[in-house]
Formats: sequence, structure tokens, C-alpha cells
Amino acid sequence: MIQDLKSRFEQNFNAMKKEDKWYLSSGKCVEDELYAFGMQCVEEHPSHSFIIDVSDKNFVKYNVFNDNELKEIELFNKKEVHRMPLALCNCLNSFNKTTTTAIRREIFKTQDFDKNYSFELSSDFDWIRHSIYTLLRLYESDKLKNAHTESWYLSHVWQFIDSSFDSIENIDVLR
Repeated sequence: MIQDLKSRFEQNFNAMKKEDKWYLSSGKCVEDELYAFGMQCVEEHPSHSFIIDVSDKNFVKYNVFNDNELKEIELFNKKEVHRMPLALCNCLNSFNKTTTTAIRREIFKTQDFDKNYSFELSSDFDWIRHSIYTLLRLYESDKLKNAHTESWYLSHVWQFIDSSFDSIENIDVLR
């Protein structure tokens, strides 16, 4: 399995154009370093998907990147994290109950956004309710107690995460 992964990893790396690669101020090429490191890994690692977790101590331990380079990676095009609007936070917290019965009551209670539903204004609230309901049904059926295939998780769990992007224009989630 790791050989198949490394083979795809190598194909993806070889398909990269030099001009599209990211060079740090130190002169290091990020993709080249990730490739060299990933090919030495004996188990699957995020680097095989060219993903960098700057808190991963292996990058410093194995001299892939030094602390300054990891800081540069972390700060590159850093986006401001927006706080959740209070009304949305209150909606989410309304499901913070101690029993499944109480959660169900909250799910089926008519909400303000139900009265004059507008996708533009209400989709995030509706998504929260739908996601809680989806998770509750999985919980009540005891399906979450067992291990499942990746495809089961994709269709039963990730689907509601993917749908969180429905209200964002020009974003399509593909699996």
C-alpha cells in the first residue's frame, strides 16, 4: 500500500512545473523538500499530499525545514480567522443538551429562520440543524461505535461537512 502511495506521490511531484513551485527566502523549494522527506517515510504522512503541518516536529527533526522556514510557511498568505456571528453561535449552543430526547426537541422546534426562510440569510442555521440531526441519527443507531470503510465515512460523515460550503459561491466539493 505504501508503495502505491509513493508511486502516486512521485507522479504528482514529477508533474509539477518548476515555475509553479514555492521557494522560501532561504532558497529552499518547499515541494522538493516535501518530496525528499515523503519518499523516506515508511508510513503515510501528510507530506505525501504536499500538506505541511507546521507543528509537525518531524520537519525539524529530519532537517526538512528549520524553525525560521516553518515560521515563513506559517505566515505566508495567512488569513484572518473570522469569529462566528453571535446568532450562529447561539444556534449551535442551543443543541448543547444532556439527552438525545432534548436534542430532538430542539431540532424539531420551529426556529425564527423557518418563518421566512431565505437561503442567503438562513442556510448556515439550517446547516447546523441538519448536521446535528444527521449526527444524532448516527449516534442513536450505534453506527458510530463500529469501524467502517473510508467510503462509509465519506457518505455518512463527510457529506455534512462538505455541504457546509453550499452557501459559498464558486466552491464545489469533489470526492
